[in-house]
Amino acid sequence: MSHDASMQGGAQGCLFDLVSGIRTMCPQYEIYLIAPKQKDLVESFKPYLNGYAIIKQPWWMIISTKKPLIKPIFRFFKILRYAYKTLKYLKTIEPDIVMTNTIASPVTALACRWGGYTHFWFIHEVPPHVGIYSYLYSEKRILRWLDHLSKSVFVVSDYTLNYYKSYISGMNRICKIHVAVGTDLVKGAGGEHPYYTLLLIGHFDDNKGQEDAVKAAKLLVTKFNLNFRLLLVGATAGAYTNYISEFIQKNNLGEYVSILEYTTHISTYYEQSDVLLVCSRSETLSKVDIEAQKMGLPVVATDIEANREQIRNNYNGILYRRGDIDELALAITKLSDPILRKEMGRNAKEFMSGKYTMGNYISDFLQATDL
Repeated sequence: MSHDASMQGGAQGCLFDLVSGIRTMCPQYEIYLIAPKQKDLVESFKPYLNGYAIIKQPWWMIISTKKPLIKPIFRFFKILRYAYKTLKYLKTIEPDIVMTNTIASPVTALACRWGGYTHFWFIHEVPPHVGIYSYLYSEKRILRWLDHLSKSVFVVSDYTLNYYKSYISGMNRICKIHVAVGTDLVKGAGGEHPYYTLLLIGHFDDNKGQEDAVKAAKLLVTKFNLNFRLLLVGATAGAYTNYISEFIQKNNLGEYVSILEYTTHISTYYEQSDVLLVCSRSETLSKVDIEAQKMGLPVVATDIEANREQIRNNYNGILYRRGDIDELALAITKLSDPILRKEMGRNAKEFMSGKYTMGNYISDFLQATDL
C-alpha cells in the first residue's frame, strides 16, 4: 500500500524500486498495489503489477503542528470505513503478505488484522522530527499500534532503527533494509561547467530547506563575490514555492538561482552540477545524497543523524548546522576549489561503491519477509 498517489517522494521511490526489482528477480510472484488515487504512481507501477485498487487511505497524522479538537473523531470512523473497503479487496486476491509503505496511515494494517493476513510496516519517516506534521492521536498510542498491527517493521537507516526499536516488542521484529538507490544512474561524459553549479533536489517545503539555500546564495553574491549557479529542483505549486520565488526576485538572485519543477529524469541535473546541497531539518535516508555521491559529487548537508551515516565531514562532503547560513555559505565557498571538490567527489564515489544496490535490496526484503 502506498499512502501517496504521486511518484514524488522517497517512500514512493523505494516502493517502486522494490516492486520493479521483485518483478525482475522473482517473476513468478504476483504483485498488487493499493493506492489512494489514480495518478502518476499507478501509471508508473502498472507494467510490474498483476492488479491494483484505488482505495483511500486516511492518515492518522496531519500536515499541521496544531491538533484540531473534532477531527480525530471523524478521522477514526473514516479509517474504519476504508479499512473495511481494503479488507474486501484483500479477500479478492488473498495475499501471502501485505506491506504498508508508510507510518502515515493504519488502514491496510487494520484490514490485515481483521482478515488474518500477514502484515509488515515499511517505515521511511519520523513525522515529529519533520516539523510540519503532527499525529492526530498520541504518538505512544500510535507506536503501540505499529507494534500490534505487524509481524515485523522495516526501516531504512540506523537513525530510524534507533528511534523505533524501543517501541517494538519481541526479538528481531525490527530490521534495517538496505534500499536500492541510484542503480539506474549513469555518469555521462559531462565536462567542465561554465559556472560552479550547486544542486538541491526535493519537494518545496520548510523541511527540505530551500530557504537556507537561497539565503546562502545571497551571501555568496554579496559577501564572497562567488560566480555560481544554484538549481532548485522539485518545485510544486504552493505558498512555500511562492515565498522562495519572491525572495529570489527581491534580492536580485534571478541570474544565479533557478527554480525547476519535479522530474523523474534527475541524472541530467547531477551531470550539470558540482555539489549537492541537502538542507533538510529531518531525513531518514536521503536518496539524493546517495545518488549524488554515486555520480561523484560531494555533498553539503545539515548535521543531523541520518546525514552523518552517509557523510564523513571533510571527506566526502561537509556538514553544517541547519539555519546557520554563514556556515553553509562557507562550506559552499570551500568546495568552489576544483581540486578539493574533485578529491571529495572521488571519495564520495568510493564511499558508495557497492552500497544500496538492487540485488542487496531485494535479498534483504525477501529474507526479512521469509519469502
